[in-house]
Amino acid sequence: MYSKLKFKPFLSLALVLMMVISLFSINIISANAQENIGGAGMGIIVAEGKCGFAGTDKAYWILDTTGKLTILGVGDIEKGWSGYESQIKSVVFEGKFTIIGPRTFEYCTALESITIPEGVTDIQHRAFGDCTNLTSVTIPRGVSTITQELFENCTSLTTVNMPDSMRTIGPYAFKNCTALKNPNLPEYVTTISYNAFEGCTGLTSFTVPPNIQNIDERVFLNCTNLKSITFHDSFTTIGENAFENCTSLTDITLPDSFRTIQDCAFKGCTGLKSIDIPSSTLFILNLAFEDCTSLDSIYIYSPKCYIDTHLSIPEHTTIYGYTGSTAELFAKDNNRKFVALDLVGSGKPETNDKTESDTTVDSKPQPKPDQIIAGSNTSTTSPQTGDASVIYLCIMMALISACVSALTFKLKATKE
Repeated sequence: MYSKLKFKPFLSLALVLMMVISLFSINIISANAQENIGGAGMGIIVAEGKCGFAGTDKAYWILDTTGKLTILGVGDIEKGWSGYESQIKSVVFEGKFTIIGPRTFEYCTALESITIPEGVTDIQHRAFGDCTNLTSVTIPRGVSTITQELFENCTSLTTVNMPDSMRTIGPYAFKNCTALKNPNLPEYVTTISYNAFEGCTGLTSFTVPPNIQNIDERVFLNCTNLKSITFHDSFTTIGENAFENCTSLTDITLPDSFRTIQDCAFKGCTGLKSIDIPSSTLFILNLAFEDCTSLDSIYIYSPKCYIDTHLSIPEHTTIYGYTGSTAELFAKDNNRKFVALDLVGSGKPETNDKTESDTTVDSKPQPKPDQIIAGSNTSTTSPQTGDASVIYLCIMMALISACVSALTFKLKATKE
């Protein structure tokens, strides 16, 4: 009876130790599981819900106290976190997604950078509209279009990593991205749509990709710091109001392939001093140089191009052209000074005779920009937390083993 009574305290102590260690291990495993859902460092869950198209349960989201938005599941994503936009600081994708719907991250004003995962092929309009602190975005292979207003009013945006699959820059795509200095467009882009870079006041130079033949209307409207633009020798058309109010542009040289300057193309370019219009040009249309108050000279090498009677150039502008050309006729009809290039024996040479140093045209394809390929963001268990779990489990087993050994020894001693 005495032996049994002495044995009970040790048995109770062993049971208590086993319960404490088990509970501690369960807490560690639970924390580890939580990290597997949202990645290492996940805070306390603030809100969660569905974000699949049409309320489907194939995609859902979790927002934690650190500002991390974790999107899980499969399929197509749309905004499901209305009311929490200002709390989102980072986005983690854990799943397989194909479409990011319209306005999905609109007004996420604390979001600074995002990598769209591989598998996404369509990012719809204004998905990042008014993300005023967004500085960098990486777009995966397979996406071919920067859709309408995609980054409108992203005033801190400096870097957009685009894949070689990119073909189209949509309307208003980068409107008012005032920090954007170099869009770094892939050479395979074929279309820049209207107002694409409107109000990009940080833009100082631009190289037109070699597969683009025309600039649409108002593409560079109000890009007040744009100083130079480089055309390739397949380029043909400058659209209506394309460079309106680009007040820092000082001179323009067009390629030999060029055909048309459309209405108001250079309206309000108050810094423009000179422009060379090549012999291939067919049309110079209405008010093309309206309010170009610093324009000193226009060299028109095309003897038969159509010049609109309402071209609107300053009174002090000198027009250079050939005897009997439409340029000479326009100068006479509008009381402008005219200099015949074929008679004076001086002045600028014809476009075809220009040296490489006289032109901004670059016939060589631009090198491919370095691509940052957006990879899967599937979270894995934190190595540190995983190692800790193993260590504590080992400690638990060792303590249990020690307790059992001690009890066995004590029981043996008692019997003896």
